[in-house]
Amino acid sequence: MKRHAAPFLFLVFFSLFSAVAHATPSPMDMLQPTSDKMLSELKVHQSTLKSDPNRVFNIVDKVLLPHFDMDYMARSVIGRAAWMSATAQEKKDFTPQFTELLTRTYAAALASYSDQTVKFYPIRGGYEGQTQVTVQSEVVQPSAPAVPVSYILLLEGNQWKVVDFSVDNVSVVNNFRAQFSGDLDQGGLANLTQKLKEHNQKLSRADALKGNTNNE
Repeated sequence: MKRHAAPFLFLVFFSLFSAVAHATPSPMDMLQPTSDKMLSELKVHQSTLKSDPNRVFNIVDKVLLPHFDMDYMARSVIGRAAWMSATAQEKKDFTPQFTELLTRTYAAALASYSDQTVKFYPIRGGYEGQTQVTVQSEVVQPSAPAVPVSYILLLEGNQWKVVDFSVDNVSVVNNFRAQFSGDLDQGGLANLTQKLKEHNQKLSRADALKGNTNNE
């Protein structure tokens, strides 16, 4: 009897370990600390966010962007047909230009920080066993109505990554896709990338915080 105990216990332990190892991580384990870190940085540097733009861009670059799948978002804003017809080099050239545009757009919003907080809501249907979830939140403002913000996340390995987010029910991916459609129709991805490059080079990051960062 004892001779069979050790193998049996090993199998039980291995089964338990496997169940733990393959458990779906909570999206909130990424979103909540990231949000807290962002708000903390904004609050500490609130008085200099506009006079020292590097501070707000550092928050976007170092706190937020590591949790975004920019390759996935780049494919999404272009659309399957245009992406599949583009060359590998065209795809490679587009992604950093789109990333810079999104960074400037996000930074411009954060530069106007005035003591807002973020409230996350429980995930409808849970997240266990899921590879894609939508997380609802609100940006609570001291003297204005709360703004709903939702995030679509994909599970990549054991990490959740943001692949789209909506502000007041307007999808960032869909918004950029609509903006890009004309340039794509006129000259494909190479044409769009050149337009974005010119747009990004026209204004410094500091100047981008003072006006509209949308593609023109």
